[in-house]
Amino acid sequence: MTHSTIDMHVSQIQGTNPVALLQTRGELDRFTFCNLINKAQELYENGQRFLIIDMSELQDVALTGFFALYSVAMLFRGEKPLDPEGGVVALRMMAEYMHDAPHNIRLLNPQPHIQKALSTSGLPIYNDLAGAIASF
Repeated sequence: MTHSTIDMHVSQIQGTNPVALLQTRGELDRFTFCNLINKAQELYENGQRFLIIDMSELQDVALTGFFALYSVAMLFRGEKPLDPEGGVVALRMMAEYMHDAPHNIRLLNPQPHIQKALSTSGLPIYNDLAGAIASF
């Protein structure tokens, strides 16, 4: 059995608010979700406060991927995400909490099937980089 992978590359965008652009490629699932959380934690600990996650080359997002995205949103609010061992209960709690909360992250260009799944997440989704940057 082969495990899925996720590749990530970070670049900085200078503007009114410095923004990190995190380009992702691969799959966001049970094998890779911690990688995204850890990268976001590293960015936040290094002073980054605004993040755009480019999902255009992400092929799939599993339930654990949603957990990762909510965790990143919480990190970028300066909050500690819930423990993934909490499973679906933790995911539901984060989803309810984050749905109406202000966000310092933006999701960019998810594949159509992923965007459909994310449509009720409450996370801000943009189809153009300029619009995502300007929204901060």
